Amino acid sequence: MANKVQFGLSNVWFALLNIGSNGEVEYGTPHKHPGAVNLTLDPNGSDTPFYADNITYYTASANQGYTGSIEMALFDEWFQTNVLGNTLDENGVMVENANTNPKPVAILYQVEGDEKAARRVLYNVQVSRGSDTAATKGETTEPQTSTMNITVSPLPESGIVRAHTTQNTDAETFNAWYNEVYIPSGEFTADVTLQSLSLGTVTLEPTFAPETVSYTATTTNATNTINAQANDPNATVSIMANDAPVSNGSAITWQEGSNTVVITVENGGQSKDYTITVTKGA
Repeated sequence: MANKVQFGLSNVWFALLNIGSNGEVEYGTPHKHPGAVNLTLDPNGSDTPFYADNITYYTASANQGYTGSIEMALFDEWFQTNVLGNTLDENGVMVENANTNPKPVAILYQVEGDEKAARRVLYNVQVSRGSDTAATKGETTEPQTSTMNITVSPLPESGIVRAHTTQNTDAETFNAWYNEVYIPSGEFTADVTLQSLSLGTVTLEPTFAPETVSYTATTTNATNTINAQANDPNATVSIMANDAPVSNGSAITWQEGSNTVVITVENGGQSKDYTITVTKGA
């Protein structure tokens, strides 16, 4: 059963990333980093709407990855030397040099769910200097944390940004997640399935399931509101009712008799159509 909610952050690992001149990608052995506190990711890209018939007829989305931050109790010496490029001198002093540049990494981590934990990977992460706070001790001891700003970019050639396990992930893959950075197997296919589909109070036959693409319904209402949500947030959803465009989340006005609603999900050059045949009665 799929998770309904997610919470928590643990099992953070970093793997050094090397991108060759020909775009070839190589990862080092992942390093486990204790003390995960928080990870934030905000989409980096833009949506460009195209207007026709006085509605948003089509929206083009540009996925340029994410920007955000990662907060740890304290970044360890491995991270400071291998990722940030700091040096540890002969006296055991960690030295930051303005002439060094942080190296790109993959970040592997785990998020809990109500049914099962999900393990995730961000494939191409550039770390930059963030905040580091020190404060006086008061009546209570408040631990101070360290935060680094991050930029998550698509990998060259493949365009892959991130991946995560699901309820269908086999045990071998799940358990070996931190042994090495997971590389998608086979030919990558973008997700063009719907996560949910509803038509107001009208009952769909059969009951909605992502793998089922044809439905029927009957109604006596003059209108019903359609809502369709793609499983992949990067996918776009467009709706046609009786060959006329309809905005997602808006009402469809029925004609007497048979009506055809086509919901198209597009993602990464792939597409899938879901069809609802609605019969309007008196």
